Amino acid sequence: MKNKSYALVSVLLLIVLGAAFYSQRDSGALSSKQKSAQSSGTNSQEVSAEISSEDGQMGSNKSVRRGAYSFPQRAYVTSDNALAVIRELTPRAQAGDAEAALSIYLKLDACRDPMSNDMGPEQFEMRRKAGQSEESLLQAIKEKAEGCQGVDYLMQKDRGKWLELAAKAGQPEAQLMYATDVESVIGTGSDMLRDPERIQKYKADSSRYLHDLASGGNVSAMLELANNYDVGIMAKEDPMQAYAYYRAAQMAMPSKIPESLIQLQKEKVPAGSRAQAERLAQQIYASCCGK
Repeated sequence: MKNKSYALVSVLLLIVLGAAFYSQRDSGALSSKQKSAQSSGTNSQEVSAEISSEDGQMGSNKSVRRGAYSFPQRAYVTSDNALAVIRELTPRAQAGDAEAALSIYLKLDACRDPMSNDMGPEQFEMRRKAGQSEESLLQAIKEKAEGCQGVDYLMQKDRGKWLELAAKAGQPEAQLMYATDVESVIGTGSDMLRDPERIQKYKADSSRYLHDLASGGNVSAMLELANNYDVGIMAKEDPMQAYAYYRAAQMAMPSKIPESLIQLQKEKVPAGSRAQAERLAQQIYASCCGK
């Protein structure tokens, strides 16, 4: 029993240290403005995460947010071994198969930090409280780590290439993830500084994908656009557009968008422009979701 307890403590310690390392590493790619934006945008991100976990009625444009969405087992992913998946699907992805390209990206992204997402400290504790035995939890972590063996730095660095291929081919999940995973597509903060033209192209492509998805009724895309206009990093800061997309998202899914968030955004719009902002929200909603 002692050995099991020690093993559990060791694994949990590794999880915490791993999460801290990746959090610190990722934060290095953020500017101080981005960090501030993350702090101020917490409410909208939490709302988007909740929406993304539901089926909704979005059809092929179902809301999806990387890191907050539990992806179903994809038809092409026939192995838990990342290298086997990559070898099997690379020819299909290179031939233009968007689903294959997205599956490769998801496998590589899961291996970026094998102890994050569905097997982080909170998820570990939730599963334990739900009755899953410590032995099975430890085995799940072990299997996840083993499935990522052989995935090297260069493969990880290339994961954005597969995401970009899937997005260009019109895969809606990939398009939304492309617009929210700048690190995979562009790289670290240093990479961004070295290639400002690529950043501009990334912003333009991301904006196009989000607008296309939003026009098809994707609420997560609406929230991403609202946040972009609110923060002013991925798009020019525009309180009116930010309010309009938040408000349109609320009209599309009223039970999930709190009125407090809408009022907060309304206060950022100049008083003389609020009626115009409301009309813009109605137009956005009517074009995507109105009957």
